[in-house]
Amino acid sequence: MTPRHDDELVAQCQGGSQEAFARIVRQYQDAVYSVCYRMMGNPTEAEDLAQETFLRLYRSLDRFRRGSRLRPWLHKIAMNLCLDALRKRKAATLPLDDPGEGSYEPRSPNGDTYPEETYLRRERRLDVQEALLRLPGDYRAPLVLRYLGEHSYKEIAEILGVPVSTVETRLFRGKKMLGQIMSSPEGERRGNALHLEGERGVSLR
Repeated sequence: MTPRHDDELVAQCQGGSQEAFARIVRQYQDAVYSVCYRMMGNPTEAEDLAQETFLRLYRSLDRFRRGSRLRPWLHKIAMNLCLDALRKRKAATLPLDDPGEGSYEPRSPNGDTYPEETYLRRERRLDVQEALLRLPGDYRAPLVLRYLGEHSYKEIAEILGVPVSTVETRLFRGKKMLGQIMSSPEGERRGNALHLEGERGVSLR
């Protein structure tokens, strides 16, 4: 959505319109949930964090700067919640929950069963998701924001509160670690190869 469109929605919310806030939720809930799920790997936990993200947004709408975009702001709230939750787990490596039932995955256009090609793409996404969950949160976060959120380096730096140079370093090292995980014997047994040549090499979709 454009900054102007976001300005209008926020102004309506500040004027007491519940419908305007409901529109914000409808427009951004998939994007927020996807970020939470990629960070946490657990659909129930991701749903809870996504809901908390919108609650915090609602409480802070008076601080919204005109001309800004809601999407980066929502991702910043969501990412802070996710990183806090990961720190509370007191472990850099997470247990791998089954990302199948209850997870957010795009369906085929007619809503029926997956065609073979779509199924293979879905399997690839699940493999990358499992690899992401093996990364420390500080390296997982910029990868999710870059390749799922499609944020610029500058936006990622603002969301995470770190210099752009730190974002560049973490993206480089994170991609390298992902490649090592995906090319490990366990990854090869699943018949996957993750290509990391250039920035479009990681697909989280």
